[in-house]
Amino acid sequence: MVAVNPGTIASHAKWAEKFGFNFPICHDPDKHVAAAYGALNLLGGISRCVIVVNKQGKATWVKSGMPATEDILAALDAMAQ
Repeated sequence: MVAVNPGTIASHAKWAEKFGFNFPICHDPDKHVAAAYGALNLLGGISRCVIVVNKQGKATWVKSGMPATEDILAALDAMAQ
């Protein structure tokens, strides 16, 4: 699991510590990754979403907002089969 965010490295560390996340948070200052996966809104900001990407780089599951952990795990399980 990897998170992608245009914020600063320092803000990433603070966010990860606050929520107890133990996965990498990648810095996307120019929002290239967000744009590639359709996560930019009409004003160029980031729309919070979870995207499950397979090994070929194809998005296999996309959910806006903060989906339930169970939904994310189900999408990962489906991809693994």
